[in-house]
Amino acid sequence: MELLKLRAAYVIVLTTALVMAVANAHAGDYYKWTDAHGTVHFSQTPPPAGQKSKLVHVENGASTPPPPGLDYQPQTAAQKAKAISAQSALERADVKAVDANCATARRNITQLALDKPLALSNASDVQTLTPDQRTQALADAQTQAAKYCSRK
Repeated sequence: MELLKLRAAYVIVLTTALVMAVANAHAGDYYKWTDAHGTVHFSQTPPPAGQKSKLVHVENGASTPPPPGLDYQPQTAAQKAKAISAQSALERADVKAVDANCATARRNITQLALDKPLALSNASDVQTLTPDQRTQALADAQTQAAKYCSRK
């Protein structure tokens, strides 16, 4: 029995040491360069002589460098303009979503503040809100309004 416990402890220690060694092997400086065929390379050895490269440092526990193409930075004026346009489109879409969430929260507050029965429904059942459920739903809607309507 003691031998099994000792063997299990040994396996755990060895496995932990191996995992740490592999993690540390990924840390360090990497050279990044593009060859004549357009292939992006990452290596811990310097590129061929005369090849322009960029040094990328990866900390312990950090992920490895992104695959080629995922660290894309716009280079030309047209690429930069396209990137700015795409960012602006994302920001406009975000504003629209926030506005829609604000409008929904305000409608919910209006409905919950009325002294009319309100029902919850799912695919198979419809239930009238209890006073406690109405109070909680109103508090939730007010929280959402505070979150999404704050810029107005």
